[in-house]
Amino acid sequence: MESAHRSEKGTALRNEDTCLAVPDRGLFLVCDGLGGEKGGTLASRLAGEGLVEWVGRMQPLIERIKAAPKKEERLALERELNLGFQETSRRIFEAAAEDKGLHGMCSTIDVLLVMGTHALVGHVGSGRVYLSRGGEAHLLTEDHTQLGYLRRVGKLAEVPPAEQASYAKRLTRAVGFRAEVKVDFLWVELEEKDRFLLLTDGVWQGLGEATTLSMATAPGSARELVDRMALTVDSAGGRDNHTSLVVIPDWKAPAAEVLPATAEQKIKMLGRVPAFEYLSYQELLKVLSVGELLKVKSGAALCREGDAGGEMMLILSGSADISKNGRILRSLKPSEVFGEMSMLDNSVRSATVVASSATNLLAFPRATLFELFREDANLSVKFLWGVTMEMNRKLRMASNELVGKPAGEGTDAGAGKGPLPFHRSL
Repeated sequence: MESAHRSEKGTALRNEDTCLAVPDRGLFLVCDGLGGEKGGTLASRLAGEGLVEWVGRMQPLIERIKAAPKKEERLALERELNLGFQETSRRIFEAAAEDKGLHGMCSTIDVLLVMGTHALVGHVGSGRVYLSRGGEAHLLTEDHTQLGYLRRVGKLAEVPPAEQASYAKRLTRAVGFRAEVKVDFLWVELEEKDRFLLLTDGVWQGLGEATTLSMATAPGSARELVDRMALTVDSAGGRDNHTSLVVIPDWKAPAAEVLPATAEQKIKMLGRVPAFEYLSYQELLKVLSVGELLKVKSGAALCREGDAGGEMMLILSGSADISKNGRILRSLKPSEVFGEMSMLDNSVRSATVVASSATNLLAFPRATLFELFREDANLSVKFLWGVTMEMNRKLRMASNELVGKPAGEGTDAGAGKGPLPFHRSL
């Protein structure tokens, strides 16, 4: 595994960032401390060292995930790492309460755990984690700042451009700000040549969004990239501390197994499903993380008409036939889904689906999807909007058939016209 980091103080008096890399454990983290002359440096150090210590206790679980990344094990790891964040936040909060000179100290944290074929991102604060894959860079985190909040709720236009920089510095979440902290977690299935960038706000704000994305996808080693970023920020007169950490995992396909679809293919397949077409890259990763891989032989019944319906399925490879009352209605191919309606209203299956060849699927249970929707309001709104637009399209088609119009005539009328009730990138 290749990694490199660089931390500079910019024109500030001191560097309050902490960057730690433990490659043999697959652990990498960047912290940005706040809290005055003493507090900022101490907060970021306590945050970094506290999480490294906590992850050290999790090695048996991490090793099991390396061997077989089962969903139950991944959820257990997420819970354990969250406990580490809570313990670290409590320690910083209590240290600040005991010393008036440390009052208000806190820290951002971005952590990356690489385990075999998967990686887990944990995020609190204004730092960012990017994934560079296949010539494109994708933001995997949300900014926990007042500016980030206004962007997510569609009210960014209410803040004058001249004032937005100050809003970007006002944290809405930080480790140690309170005894407890809400942490964002995101699982990423790895691909060959993936590259992760963990950046404090001094880097991505100093570079600007366009330059950050361009540098993230530029060729070069991890060392060359962090050096290039640091020099560019400094040459632009960067006033804030700026720390960057680049990790290139040593990804290998699971032994003795033919993958039904690569990680990126799964993301693209899911993004083509009407219900998910408005989701961002990060949101598609969230949905994929709750999916369960199923492998069935030709002739296997995937669901039967009249059975209870509780999950939606996405075909990754192979094919299946939909039939009703013994008559085949149509065939399904990779990238297509079935069961979304019964998953939504918890009704019985309206048709039977049988695999017509060896087939690999991702199953999305109703309970886990709905839990995700409850946790992420933006994602749930986009999902419902996608479902609504698809139902609208099907209703138009049915109406046309009733009045004898050609099947496709008028079905796209108004599609994609007018403003969406949200920004696609949110």
